[in-house]
Amino acid sequence: MNQSKTLKEGAIFTAIYLVLILVTFFLPILAPIASFLLPIPFVIYTSRQGMKPGVFMIVVTAILSTILFTLISLPFTLLMGIGGLLIGHAIFRKRSAYETLGYGILGFVGGLLISIACTQLIFDVNFQQEFEAIATEQMQTYTSFMEGMGLESDEDGGLETILREQIQLFLNLIPAFIAISAVILAFLVQWISYKILNRKGKNNYRFPPFRNLKLPASIIWLYLIVIIVSFINLDPNGTMFIAIQNALIILEMLLVIQGFSFIFYFTHYKKWSKAVPIISIVLTIVFPIFLLYFVRILGIIDIGLNLRERLQKNK
Repeated sequence: MNQSKTLKEGAIFTAIYLVLILVTFFLPILAPIASFLLPIPFVIYTSRQGMKPGVFMIVVTAILSTILFTLISLPFTLLMGIGGLLIGHAIFRKRSAYETLGYGILGFVGGLLISIACTQLIFDVNFQQEFEAIATEQMQTYTSFMEGMGLESDEDGGLETILREQIQLFLNLIPAFIAISAVILAFLVQWISYKILNRKGKNNYRFPPFRNLKLPASIIWLYLIVIIVSFINLDPNGTMFIAIQNALIILEMLLVIQGFSFIFYFTHYKKWSKAVPIISIVLTIVFPIFLLYFVRILGIIDIGLNLRERLQKNK
């Protein structure tokens, strides 16, 4: 009886996934929404039935989507399936919200790397080389346009050199962009899954209040070490230089998140309007050059000096 129920649910969620990927490929207007929903069937099914049925669902959907939509759908299925599988597994094991988020981030990073490898193997497409070729072509077009306007391009230190450096910098920071994308995708998928599971069953899955988020103090020491190493004269094309640049981006993002968390905490502590932290986020997006630095410093101070404990003692 249980096995037939498991198979029935698997068939239903497989069908839902196939409909979503159909919408993603053939309805461009709805594609952005549908693409974010692709991991949800895997999350819901695995959270109910466990890891093994979830893995079986990935295999079945990979085969069916490949038959129905050609090999193009295979990387999407692997990415969304693995990410959704690990989030669902964490929920099935009753992990905390942030532990589940960690599982999801790991799943989407792993799924993306496997999808890229699969794409390169099947379609012989190297994303890094393709982007570099497109960017170089655009740069040459722009340089030709500038020369046509009577402006000379200084190849030794002018605009063309700067553009080449920017292209190389972006290529070097791809790992950081992958990690940040995985965090955002995992959070959105988990949040949507919580809403669905709470509605369908007697569950109370939710993230703890954002104001209570507190990163470990070790992150400051790690950040300090990375900054010190970044001052060493490293080879710009070397592995160490690229690793340090990516680590800086990720650590600074985490410290900014911690800074916003403290703003939410302080607003709650002072009993100010909930609009205050929202406005602070909007202003930071609009004026990132100064405000991002300020929020990051606030995050460092919050972790290093235990500002929240000091506020509680002053009550």
